[in-house]
Amino acid sequence: MARLFDGSDDLIDYGSGFADYSAGPWTFATLIKPDAADAAIKMVLDAQKAAVGSGAFLSTHSGGTGRIWCAQTTDSDWYASVSANNSYSTGVWQVWVGTWAGEGDNNFPKIYIDSPTEHASYALQSDGSNGVDTPNDTDGVWYVGGRGSGTPAFHFDADIAYTAFWAAELGVGEIKSLINRDDPRLVRPQSLVFAPPMIRGFADPISGAAGTATGTTVVPHPRLILPHSPRMIHVPAVVAAAGLPQRHYPRGVETGVMRGVL
Repeated sequence: MARLFDGSDDLIDYGSGFADYSAGPWTFATLIKPDAADAAIKMVLDAQKAAVGSGAFLSTHSGGTGRIWCAQTTDSDWYASVSANNSYSTGVWQVWVGTWAGEGDNNFPKIYIDSPTEHASYALQSDGSNGVDTPNDTDGVWYVGGRGSGTPAFHFDADIAYTAFWAAELGVGEIKSLINRDDPRLVRPQSLVFAPPMIRGFADPISGAAGTATGTTVVPHPRLILPHSPRMIHVPAVVAAAGLPQRHYPRGVETGVMRGVL
């Protein structure tokens, strides 16, 4: 099951202990059903440094209705992209992806909204001084559905089935896999850093973070293609009695990847 965040005080705190990925590259992704087209900042995933603010985040934007914002701040630069007004739907499940190639002139994040085609950005906020002396790294506390420190807390009113973070810029084919409802654990797993499914409990099997929830309600979510262990089918004794060799055959093998549907 997914989690309903009420937009008031619900969030999940995954604690600190994460590495610093602020130099990039990285990718955010979420399977989400927004309740409203907000004209405010509402956090999906906030990877922040304590007492400084977000190091990187995927959220909605306050500059217009229904915009998606993806950004990274570093010790001296600010990289951000914002989608156009009304760029996402409400009341339906969709995949949002934000990718970033890493620090460099005009290396702005790319935004994908339920499509493997990059969404045309409404605005690219130029890199330059971010006005802080301390780097806004990503090695602080990570939150889903809001920001646990600071005011306002940017609580999102949405259903969220998963959030995920890779220490890599995913390619178009991999983004398409996510949009086709592959679980993040099936997509470039060697670079996956964080992927709490929020389907059964809050623990993240990738980072090991337990997750502490404030509020949230269990709600249904769409089917996902999940990784699973192979099950072996033993040829029945009647086959052996017919003189055929007994073998074990794996069930669920698809191009070398074990997949199951939830």
